[in-house]
Amino acid sequence: SHFHVEEKMVIRYGLGAIKGVGESFAQAVVDERQKFGTYADVLDFCMRLEHVRVNRKMLEALIKAGAFDCFKHKRAALYASIEKVLAKRDKKISDQSNFQGDLLGDGGAETDWLLDVADWEMPIQLNYERDVLGLYLSSHPMIVYRRQVKALGAISIAKIKRGVKNQLVAGVLLGHRVVYTKAGRRFVIVIFEDEARKEEILLSDQEYQRVQADLRPGGV
Repeated sequence: SHFHVEEKMVIRYGLGAIKGVGESFAQAVVDERQKFGTYADVLDFCMRLEHVRVNRKMLEALIKAGAFDCFKHKRAALYASIEKVLAKRDKKISDQSNFQGDLLGDGGAETDWLLDVADWEMPIQLNYERDVLGLYLSSHPMIVYRRQVKALGAISIAKIKRGVKNQLVAGVLLGHRVVYTKAGRRFVIVIFEDEARKEEILLSDQEYQRVQADLRPGGV
C-alpha cells in the first residue's frame, strides 16, 4: 500500500494505496493473478474478481490511477465504458450459472464493450491521478506548460528570493487553508507546487479575496 522507486524513471505504486480501492481488494487482485495468471483485459479482471464484487467506484479509481494502462486502451475510453463492462460481466456470469456459456472462458480479450472516445487531455489525466494517488505520477502539469511559463518570464519555486517583492512564479495550485491569529485576523495559506518543489504562501484576507476567482485547485 505504498510506492517506491525501483530504478531510474520507474515507480511502483501499491494498489492498496489508491483512493477507493483498499488493502483487501488489492490483495484479492494479487492472489488471483498469482494463482491463475495475468488478466486479459478489464472484462477478464471483473469476471475473475466477481467474488469481491468489482464495482464502479473501484474501476473509476483504478482507471484514473492508470492501473489498466497495461491493456493499451485509452483511459477515457475505459472510463466511459464502465457501465458496459459491468453489464457484460453480469450477463456472462448469469449465462455461466445457467450453463449457457463457457464456465472458464477462452482467456482471450473481448472489447465489444469498449466505447471509442477521445482520450483525456494531459492536464485532466494528471488531475485525476492526483485525486486518487495524492500526487502526479505519469507527468506533471508544469512540464506540460513549461514552455508557456518560460515565455512569460516566470521563475521556478526554487528560485524564489526571500524578502523580494513582485516576483513572477509559476506553479500548480494544490489547495488552501484558513488560519486565524490570536487577535482574530484571518489569513489564507495557499499551497502550490512545480515539478520539483512545493511551497506555501501566506495571504491576508484582503489579498485572498482579490485573487480568489483565479485560484482553482489543479490550475496553473
